[in-house]
Amino acid sequence: GWGFSCLVPRVGAVYAAAMLLSSAVCAAAAQSPGELLGRVTDAETGAPVQAASVELLELDRRALSDAAGAYRLRGLEPGHYTMRVLRLGYAEATRPVEIENGRARRMDLALAPVPVPIAGLAVVGAREQGSVRIVRAAVEGSGARTAADLVARLPGVVVRRTSEGGPETVSIRGSGTDAVLVLLDGVALNDPVTGEADLSALAADEIEAVTLLPGAQSARYGPRAEAGVILVETRRGAAQPELVVAGGSLGAWAASAAWGAGGRVGWGAGVRAQGLGGGFDFELPPEVGGGRGRRRNADLGEHGVFGSAFADVAGGELRVRGGFEAMRRGLPGKGFAPSPRARQELERARASAVWDRLGPGAATHLSLAGIRRTVRVRDPAPPFGLPYDDSVAVESIDLEAHLEGGRRGMVRGLGTGLDLAWHRIRASNLSSSAPRDRRVAGLFAHGAAGGRLGETDLSLAALLRADFDDLRHEWVLNRALTASVHAGPVNVHVANRSGYSPPSLGDQFFQEAVGVTPNPELRAERVPSEIELGVRAEARTGPVRTAVRAAAYRGDVRDMIIWAPDFRFVWRPENFDVKRRGFEGDVALQLPAADLHVSLGHSYARVTYDRAGGAQGAEAVQVLYRPRNVTVLRAEWAPGAWRLEAEARGTGARNTVPAAVNRLPPFWTVAAAARHEWDLGDYALDTALRVDRLFDERATLIFGFPDPGRVFRVEVRVRRQP
Repeated sequence: GWGFSCLVPRVGAVYAAAMLLSSAVCAAAAQSPGELLGRVTDAETGAPVQAASVELLELDRRALSDAAGAYRLRGLEPGHYTMRVLRLGYAEATRPVEIENGRARRMDLALAPVPVPIAGLAVVGAREQGSVRIVRAAVEGSGARTAADLVARLPGVVVRRTSEGGPETVSIRGSGTDAVLVLLDGVALNDPVTGEADLSALAADEIEAVTLLPGAQSARYGPRAEAGVILVETRRGAAQPELVVAGGSLGAWAASAAWGAGGRVGWGAGVRAQGLGGGFDFELPPEVGGGRGRRRNADLGEHGVFGSAFADVAGGELRVRGGFEAMRRGLPGKGFAPSPRARQELERARASAVWDRLGPGAATHLSLAGIRRTVRVRDPAPPFGLPYDDSVAVESIDLEAHLEGGRRGMVRGLGTGLDLAWHRIRASNLSSSAPRDRRVAGLFAHGAAGGRLGETDLSLAALLRADFDDLRHEWVLNRALTASVHAGPVNVHVANRSGYSPPSLGDQFFQEAVGVTPNPELRAERVPSEIELGVRAEARTGPVRTAVRAAAYRGDVRDMIIWAPDFRFVWRPENFDVKRRGFEGDVALQLPAADLHVSLGHSYARVTYDRAGGAQGAEAVQVLYRPRNVTVLRAEWAPGAWRLEAEARGTGARNTVPAAVNRLPPFWTVAAAARHEWDLGDYALDTALRVDRLFDERATLIFGFPDPGRVFRVEVRVRRQP
């Protein structure tokens, strides 16, 4: 045998050749083939991932995972290799792996869900069914200036703007802008005075990822998540130093820099600044007399800084983030009633610490976050009413603890959590009866169970949450129940949820002024029972990859808060019962061989006054400024170092009053962009040109606020190559 031959002593030159031959035979015999096996799962749900491609790059060997996520590669030569796992809808994963002599090596991998890279938007197979996510790579390629520019790409989202560089708030599925919860690194961005989250003060260059969870989400996220949640994660920094400069129409300019480092203790930091002149000429609508006007007092100046650090602490990962933003801008008002001296000043400081630990049978999440923001709005000579100079200062602290475990048999997870928040509010525009401190407490529990029936995965998830309303001194309960079926590339879910959004302090305690008055008797908005049916599917037919997402819903709103004029034309918030139903969906096609991506999305939201809710008894009248139809068509062609993009967006008709009169007609806008990447050795240079309203379209979502039409933006990004 080979063992004996290896021990033959070297006695004389006669045996030299025999010894060399024997040694070679020994080594060859000792190198027995090895195996690589394991299981591929979803990092967020734990569900098996079928048809994932598992490759050993150096050997050009690959295998596909089966319905249980299992894979196996046999007959592998011992050595060190690079293992790569690919699956549409998940982030690519690479791992170093050593194949040992005659042994089987087990490597289990959990893939992180990410968007299918089709025109910068795709569906994520996350725990929350129907969620959509935009990650950093898509943020950089989007040409977005603010967080609002990013979420405007998401299905069912309508962004409300009144001027270039002005406040930007969002509506989901025809909701009010104060019924959408926006969380910035875990802490609510919504202003407690208005209830709205202004995304214009959050620069896209500071964002790592944005996730949209449409529908009633109060069972998990609490108050204001009545229509959906937008999760914004700020950046950790840049793996390599990068510099971005930009300029464009209306005197726009921007500059930012970011850098960072990894390792056991990683860090990142960045700075940015931008400005906008904002002036342009426009045509006054004939309804207000016609003629020409000049947009003034539309300038913007903004700067910010952010930092982050992360490290392994106590068996988990600790992430610390912080940032500061300051903004000064004009509020030009309506085109036919301008406010040439109205100004807004905003400052925001934020910090958060998150610790996550993932054990073999349990997961722990702890977070502490705080925001201090101040806003001052003033106008010494408004077109209507008296001069004003109002300031708001809000300090918020949020604490969340979440424990999850219990994965055994058919039980896929049990968890419980606690949310505590404290807000101190100092607002000069609120009456003396307004509360100065708000304390919010929420308790939630969730569970999931499931099993397999052949190659079909079945699961059932439930959420229950109780929130304490410190104004009414009562607990509010919300629920969510979701059943899903996953069969190969198709996922279908049915959900029943509830949600609520309390009235804002501004609605209840705003100091009465000319033409407006508060309503202390307002009731909270409620969605008692929202039904949603959704489907997600992926397919590959020859060279074409297809991703489809669709969801239909019905969730009437009880006591929706809508500002409406009375018989004296004094505006006041009132409660109206509203019927709400609709659907949204998108289909995306990717042709890798042609470097072509095309997607078509459409959302329909029928949000009408209930006959019993008054509003002139008009059941079919759409609520103010909620377009029923929004259509988005995108195309991206990326030949080599070039990337060309085009987007056409159609916005449906909008009602301006709670009646079927003075309706604004639908309109389309077109945007186009061209990007090119240049390899400069140690550096990479990315240049981009984006043109919005390509055909000089001037129609706007809201009457009376003019748009400049065609504008352009040029961006240059330089980063060191890894």
